[in-house]
Amino acid sequence: AAAWTSVTTASKSVTVATTVQGDNTVAFYAVDKAGNVGDSGSTVVKMDSLAPAKPTIVSISNDTGTSSIDKITNAASQTLSGTAEANSTVKVIRGGATVASGTATAAGSFAIPVTLVEGVNTLTVTATDVADNVSTASTAFVVTLDTAVSDPVFVSISNDTGASTTDRITSVAAQTLSGTAEASGSVVVKRNGSTLATVVATVGGTFSTATTLVDGLNAFTATVTDVAGNVSAPSAAFNVYLDATAPAAVVTFPLVAGSYTQAAYVDGCGPGLHAICGTAADPASSYASGISSISLKLQTGTTCLDPGGLFTTTACATPLVVAPGPSWLYSTPVPAAGAYAATITVTDVAGNLAVVVRNFTIQ
Repeated sequence: AAAWTSVTTASKSVTVATTVQGDNTVAFYAVDKAGNVGDSGSTVVKMDSLAPAKPTIVSISNDTGTSSIDKITNAASQTLSGTAEANSTVKVIRGGATVASGTATAAGSFAIPVTLVEGVNTLTVTATDVADNVSTASTAFVVTLDTAVSDPVFVSISNDTGASTTDRITSVAAQTLSGTAEASGSVVVKRNGSTLATVVATVGGTFSTATTLVDGLNAFTATVTDVAGNVSAPSAAFNVYLDATAPAAVVTFPLVAGSYTQAAYVDGCGPGLHAICGTAADPASSYASGISSISLKLQTGTTCLDPGGLFTTTACATPLVVAPGPSWLYSTPVPAAGAYAATITVTDVAGNLAVVVRNFTIQ
């Protein structure tokens, strides 16, 4: 049986100490100085000095983007859900400050509205029970708010042929486009307004996709959707020109299998010019820059004409440079009698070649 404790008091209240956790039933009766025993009664006192169990954060309400569980979102307004002691007061803490609070249900769950700040939000919660005992803080729950995305940028094609490797005028249809975009973002590549491919950028922020160019202008743009669900503006247009057509090369003098006196050679391209001449045109000049270079090799036997006007064996390894243009001309010394072969090579800016050989004799 429970022991009775005698308390003498001149007031109508007494203090009874207890250290027993849980419900404590306190019974009482009063005895006056004359020994008369008054009415008895009882009450239940609940002793709770134990901290609640550590609460747990489970989720946010709107995890946008490519994953619904990565805790990267572009929505600042969230509801933080988790578990805590039934009916406890739950405080949400960020950076050492309480930013929101709510009450756990009788079933031990909570859902508390919270507003995220841009960047990393390291959130913890504590639970305070009805006896004002405070739990230890929950394990940190890290949420990233990301509301911005950088526009993608095209950098290069894989095979930029011709005199320049950066003019994006090429004779090769099979290409790989490369560029930069937000890390792990989904990149949509369009050509001339139509979707060409969708690729995922690397964690290093690069992307690439293979494509086959169409003849003429290929205007590429791209957008990226980052892991938080933000969509970029379209990139600046990245124009690539495919020119797979050889230029037109014509030798107007000497003629095919022509045979000339030295005097006739002197005037072949015009009075007193003593030259080899012709025309060159680029059918793709509407979107490219036309002719890039013209070269000449004038050979007799095992020797070729060098820039100094002499015929040497070493000159055959390096063709002569002709000033490019729709009409071209290269002045030569008047050749001695013999058989000659003139090889003209016309190259357009995309690297396409046209080669014409004229065999002729000087009498």
